[in-house]
Amino acid sequence: MSNNDDEKKSTLKACLQESSNERMKNYVKILDEPGITTFEWIHRTQEELMDGIVYLEKLKDLLSMNMRELDAARMESIKRNEKKKEEDEIMPLSEVVEKNEEAEPEVKRKRKIKKKKVTETEENN
Repeated sequence: MSNNDDEKKSTLKACLQESSNERMKNYVKILDEPGITTFEWIHRTQEELMDGIVYLEKLKDLLSMNMRELDAARMESIKRNEKKKEEDEIMPLSEVVEKNEEAEPEVKRKRKIKKKKVTETEENN
């Protein structure tokens, strides 16, 4: 083992030892175990990687579920916007307001009571 490898190992050990996580500190003991063969290290690595794969599968499931929920909400929002747009296309609000403003004076005129001048001839009849 070269001097550089020793430095890396001691740096890793120092990081693990400083950790507040007891599981991380346990790795220091594992790294110092004597008599572990190369094939055993490979086997342990495979086990750790399998754990990682299990965790990744769980994360994929969670993300997939979240994405389906987001897609459903997005589709609902699109439908609402399309429906609103269709309603606005039927008669934009500005036209409704304009038509109401135009109709108001006409309604007021109709409501006015016109007084008819009564002439003397009509009164006699």
